[in-house]
Amino acid sequence: ETATAPVLARGRHDRCFGLGQVLVVTSSRPDEGKSVIARALAKRLVQQHRGRVLLIDGSAEDPAGHAGSRAQGRPGFFDLLREPKTHASAVVSRSESRLHLLGTGPNRAPSLVYPESTRKARLRKMRERYHWTIVDAGTLPQLGSLARQADGVLLVVDAANTRREVVKGAIESARLPMGKLLGAVLNRRPQYVPAWAYRHWL
Repeated sequence: ETATAPVLARGRHDRCFGLGQVLVVTSSRPDEGKSVIARALAKRLVQQHRGRVLLIDGSAEDPAGHAGSRAQGRPGFFDLLREPKTHASAVVSRSESRLHLLGTGPNRAPSLVYPESTRKARLRKMRERYHWTIVDAGTLPQLGSLARQADGVLLVVDAANTRREVVKGAIESARLPMGKLLGAVLNRRPQYVPAWAYRHWL
């Protein structure tokens, strides 16, 4: 039903001047399955022994709850944007795993994603502590300055329901910096029988 998380090739992009990479997973509209892809990508990075991985629930409009019940009562991503000292108490670790989780926190404020100075300082800290930071962010119009500060943006598209024009319009309105869009994952892609199969076998 869902597309497989992309396998990231090893190479010079694994680490940049000793710092980790921040990847944003987004979509042109809600309910396209971006949270499933973000979680699968984070797990794949751990399975491939790519170092410490942080999965952030960074959507104020529709949080996925990646950290589950363990995040209850804890500060989260939006609290971290307000006050960087909350990092240690906010991150939840899975037992015997290099996958760490950061929820949204109880006080979600979408406006906090826009100040560029705030984002830059916080993401710098994450790059220092983790090899990979995967942000399950809001939709393209809700990214704020995050798209400019991240190392790459991965777009998830519901292939069964989202029209090409919607995706194109969302990308144009978001004004992503050149080279930031890494590619797209076609989620829920219909498995149609190819035409050659009809001709030769049916």
